Amino acid sequence: MINIIHEILQDNKCRIVESEEKIVLFQGNANTYPEDYIEIRRISDRYVVSEAHRDVKQVRVETEKKDEAQIYAIVIYMRLYDDVADKLVARNIRSYLNSGEEKKARDFIDNNFDNVIFSIGEEDKQKISLIETKDGIDVKFDGEYIVRNVTLSRGYVAFYNYCEKLKHIVFIYDEIQKNVDFVLNRERILRLYILGE
Repeated sequence: MINIIHEILQDNKCRIVESEEKIVLFQGNANTYPEDYIEIRRISDRYVVSEAHRDVKQVRVETEKKDEAQIYAIVIYMRLYDDVADKLVARNIRSYLNSGEEKKARDFIDNNFDNVIFSIGEEDKQKISLIETKDGIDVKFDGEYIVRNVTLSRGYVAFYNYCEKLKHIVFIYDEIQKNVDFVLNRERILRLYILGE
């Protein structure tokens, strides 16, 4: 079971502890007890994937397929530990906006992301959407708020960060799907990574 996780993650910081009843993924060394981890546990004919923070567990996914459970665990691990957004780019976007150069910030988004990733001005449930309202800026994905009623600067930075995340997980999904012999639920993978649901 561990091979698929190592093969997809290729993360030398990922630690995997497998026992008869469960698999635990966490970041750190083998000598520390993790406060944050992902657990795959078989319960009768189902695999339950949970996310734990300081021993408070939340079930994220249940499936009948062991390989699918591993992939969901990988997606949760990446959401917790991957930092795909570039902090320097975020600072540059914030600097443009603080200088009144919204067009430069928007041009950056236009030039660095395919338009299947984002929407500006109107909500598109399949994309990261930046919407200006009378109260501020909203950023949404799949009908859910990522941030709501924030400043232009904060909204654009969140928008950029989540565009990077969506671009990343779409690429990962496509790569995984090429290498498995079953169809993954794309919407579920994207929601799990972007919204944690």
